[in-house]
Amino acid sequence: MGSVPLTIRLLGPIEIRSGEREITFTTRKAVALFAYLVVTGTRHSREHLMDLFWPTSDLAHARLSLRRALTLLRQGLGAAEQTLPAAAVRLNTRGDLVWVTLCPGDVMDLRDLAAAARLLVAEPQPPPLVPLVAAAEAYRGPFCQDLALEDTPDFEHWRVGQRVHWEAQLGNIAEYVTQRLLDEGQT
Repeated sequence: MGSVPLTIRLLGPIEIRSGEREITFTTRKAVALFAYLVVTGTRHSREHLMDLFWPTSDLAHARLSLRRALTLLRQGLGAAEQTLPAAAVRLNTRGDLVWVTLCPGDVMDLRDLAAAARLLVAEPQPPPLVPLVAAAEAYRGPFCQDLALEDTPDFEHWRVGQRVHWEAQLGNIAEYVTQRLLDEGQT
């Protein structure tokens, strides 16, 4: 059975879809945890995630909170997960490690923006405008808009850093496209 692709939009209001179905998580921390795991694309220890998202909780409460958040992620991703072969489960936990795997066909707006930004530095000749314009047009707002978590200073620091990074990438693309159109006499 083929997998149902995920569409993950983290620029602007967060939107996660599995085919036509919107995926929601019932807490802001679960949304933030999913965004963090997807963007970093690496394995994280449970201890690191507890420190990042529940820094003021004692170990027992932080462990319970992480367990609940992972359960919410599994529930939210449930329908998408049911169509995947066992080797392609998106939310992975093994021992102390937690990570998210994106499958072929999954779409994430950050990937598109990153690919467009790479065109600016990788092409020996002027890069094609179409993917650059498409990436700029797909920008819906700041990274993880409306996801501020006051009780997670380290996560907030990371989120703000991501916001600055992606806004700079968009700025570089917009500046290049504008200059190129001006150079070509198109306004």
